[in-house]
Order: sequence, then structure tokens, then C-alpha cells
Amino acid sequence: MNPCEDFPSVVSFDGKIYRINPTWMNVLGAIEVLEDTNISDELQLSTALSILVEPGAPLSSRLLKAVFDTINSSKMEKSEKQSMDFFQDWDYIYAAFWQTYGIDLYQYPDMHWMKFSALLRGIPEGTRFSEIIAIREMDIPEPNKHNGKQRAKIMEMKSKYALKKSGTTLQEGLVGIFNAMVSKARGGE
Repeated sequence: MNPCEDFPSVVSFDGKIYRINPTWMNVLGAIEVLEDTNISDELQLSTALSILVEPGAPLSSRLLKAVFDTINSSKMEKSEKQSMDFFQDWDYIYAAFWQTYGIDLYQYPDMHWMKFSALLRGIPEGTRFSEIIAIREMDIPEPNKHNGKQRAKIMEMKSKYALKKSGTTLQEGLVGIFNAMVSKARGGE
């Protein structure tokens, strides 16, 4: 994010400019559709585009990738471990926004994705969300004669808060979507 620029509201694709609506609700809705293995690739693509791009835009996975490239900013921190899932962790994310910023996300459904992402990355220690991420990323110490209880407690907490599906950092999630869309483009566009 550049502090001297507005959040993007258009995307350039194949020489044309298309208006986009990358609110946090829309982006998460598009991600949810793209992760839904119960619907066809074409329906995933058309639904995600209809959520994010003005009517009349072409049905193109390259356009969807351009939208995500535009709103991603590519400066997100990358973690080696998968530590979050927007949908599994939603209650904790929502509570962290409330606790940290006094923001009830549902009162701000039009918040731009890039603002939402910056605030999410800025959630400090002391929220349940950050504690859960820390548990997931915590290393289990090598066993010795003094740390059996500590190791058991760490393993219990890791099991309790484990990701039920392949969890992602913000960057990894968007990269995964990009890769899936590129793969779909090669297969059907």
C-alpha cells in the first residue's frame, strides 16, 4: 500500500478498465466460492467475477487474477507455516477487530479489502486471534526429563486449535487462488 494513493477501485485488463468492488465482504465471498468444490469451475469463476467486477466484464480467469493482483499489494508477510483460515477463524478475526480497533465489521461492509488486510495484519498480541495463531505456529520442544507436561499441554492446544482444512496466511491464500485460476485458464480459456 502506498500512503499517497487511494485504494484501487478499477482494474485494467486487455486494454480496458473495469470497475471493481473489493470490499472485505465481497472478497471473502469470492474466496468462499472459489474454495467450494461442489460447484463447477465455470460457475466458480462467473460467480466470483460477478461479486467483484462490474456487470458486462468478460468471463476470464485472467481478469479475476488481475483483480486479486490489484488488491493484493504483494507486500504481505509470508509465514512458513499455515496459520489461519478466514472461515474457520472468522469469530476470532471479528472479535479481534472489535477488541483492537473498536470496529464491528458488519457495520462496515464496504471497507476496502486492502484496508481490512492491513488492519488484520496489524492485530497485536493480546487478542484471542493472535493467541491462536501463536499456538499454531509454536514449536514443540524436544523431549527431556523436565518438560513432559509442557509438551503435552502444547500438543493439546495445537490439537484444539488445529486448522480443519488447509489453513493459509493471507498471502498464501491469495497465491493459492491465483494458481488455481491460472490452472483453470490453461484448461478452459
